Amino acid sequence: ALGTASLRGAASVQYRADSWLYLTPIALAWLLAGTVGRSGRVTALAAAAVLISWSILSHEQVGYRRDDATVVRRALDVDPDNWWARTLSAELALNRSDEATAKEDALRAVTIQPRSAWAVVALADAHRQIGDEETALMLYRLSTRTGWADPEADQKVGLTLLEVGSTAAAVGLLERAGSDAGLALAYARSGE
Repeated sequence: ALGTASLRGAASVQYRADSWLYLTPIALAWLLAGTVGRSGRVTALAAAAVLISWSILSHEQVGYRRDDATVVRRALDVDPDNWWARTLSAELALNRSDEATAKEDALRAVTIQPRSAWAVVALADAHRQIGDEETALMLYRLSTRTGWADPEADQKVGLTLLEVGSTAAAVGLLERAGSDAGLALAYARSGE
């Protein structure tokens, strides 16, 4: 989930911020190392202390990247109103078949960022997984009108429309999503 999410969420800085944080200290370490040769033993000890503390901090940061759930939990610890982390948390909950948590996190993500097609789709997915096809379809349709182009949302709406028998309405969305498999299914059902 996080791999796909990171591709879709290029605008999301939260997840990349912690991992880029250690690059500045590396440059500072090089600067300190350059001064060690000129300044003597005290500077060398100070540089060693700084490098050891950075190593400890880096070890802590690496621990936050153990798996997708840990990264998302860390992002929510840092900022509980991070809509993108809430959306990912909902997707992870759906993968665990924890519909209640998925629905709660997706609803919170939509509340925080109502124009996010991804958050709306996550909420729709939660409703669909619990069997509420009518609400899921309404949310899938809403996701295509959020102002953010999302081919995955178009495909899910199209496939849901196919399931409820609205083949003609599904074709346009599946074409827009570039879903060859969905279009093949739509044409097979319509007899074209």
